[in-house]
Amino acid sequence: MYKHEGSKVDWTKQYAIVGEYVVQFEQIVERIRFGLSAIFQIRGLADWRLSEIAFGQKQFTADPLITCYQSICNELLKNISDSEDILENVKGFKNNFSKQIQFRNDLLHSYYPIGSNTITISDNPNPPGLKVIKTSPTSKGARKKEVANSIEDVKKHIIQLEKLNSEFMKVDSSITIFLFNNKMDIGFKSIKGKD
Repeated sequence: MYKHEGSKVDWTKQYAIVGEYVVQFEQIVERIRFGLSAIFQIRGLADWRLSEIAFGQKQFTADPLITCYQSICNELLKNISDSEDILENVKGFKNNFSKQIQFRNDLLHSYYPIGSNTITISDNPNPPGLKVIKTSPTSKGARKKEVANSIEDVKKHIIQLEKLNSEFMKVDSSITIFLFNNKMDIGFKSIKGKD
């Protein structure tokens, strides 16, 4: 048996992977905020900062933001021919991103048996990697859920976030192009001085 005292272990990789995940996740959340603000400006809001105030409220976390984005897109594009594919892409993105929202919530609200105050006893001569454990009791009693069992587990989610980031940029630009192509850009017309 090997005893690993946390104060003698370099935990840099474990902390770094969690930080990298959070940064990747929040980049998508910020893109969604920006996309919503752009839609509002395209539809007539003249002061960008007003949308920043609205969508920057603490209640507008990831899930309410993407739900709001989907609802607004559905409202704007309903009953317009050729919008079905775009709306399906928005729905698909929301469904995929919702899985990462759940993972992020679990990741950030869990216990990490790492750090200077930990002591690990194991058969492995190497110090522990990363384990993320969430206590989530059910009506049947206590339960512990393993959120991640290694740095590689979290890396897989980071790769998924990178794909989702690209997916959202495509979805959001298709919404913008659709609004312009269908003469729904009233905000920019008034800014440019057009009728």
